[in-house]
Amino acid sequence: MARRAAELRGEGEDVIDLTLGEPDFSAPEHVLAAARNALQQRLGYTPANGLPALRSAIRRRLAMDRGLHYQDDQVAVGCGAKQIICNAFTATLKAGDEVLVPAPYWASYPDMIRICGASPLIVPTTAAQGFRLTAEQLASALQRARSPRWLVLNAPGNPSGTLYSKEDLAELARVLELHADQHAQSARHHRGVGRPTGVPARAQRDLPPAARCRPGSPARLLAAGGELS
Repeated sequence: MARRAAELRGEGEDVIDLTLGEPDFSAPEHVLAAARNALQQRLGYTPANGLPALRSAIRRRLAMDRGLHYQDDQVAVGCGAKQIICNAFTATLKAGDEVLVPAPYWASYPDMIRICGASPLIVPTTAAQGFRLTAEQLASALQRARSPRWLVLNAPGNPSGTLYSKEDLAELARVLELHADQHAQSARHHRGVGRPTGVPARAQRDLPPAARCRPGSPARLLAAGGELS
């Protein structure tokens, strides 16, 4: 669809393109200036987990915006949300494992799970429930699963736009606390993702962060997002 929209635009058609979530503006001037300055510096490899100054900035941003405090070895920089998710799956999944994925979901999730030898366990949600996974649905899915390893929550949802309240997250967290081997991953494209065993879900900046919804949850959450930029 995105390719077709580009073709029509190239033919002079006035197209309102709702396919890809891309901004229609350039980066801020201070970002462009930093990029130009970097191009004039000595070339070299960066640390695999990201530049120390960038990791430090991310930690400060998490503390300022979400009240979350991480150590330097708990922060890593990737090339995007999908890379972070895929890395996490590759490191933790094996044949026979299952990953709970509420539907509707981002198209890449099931395939990323399958290439690791695991199986996606799709949990349907409806418009009537705001496309939100409920604690009851989560508990039922975990009971059906043979070897559940991850729960993936995309919040705000893509493509649904779903958000989870602090109360929603706390209820899901209570279910996950009963399953020690179950990881929770919260993802948001163009802003972020989250990790294992514990509290799931990332909320937007004006909503309570998932890791604060239950005591001890930050150590069990993988958060990845471009919103820190």
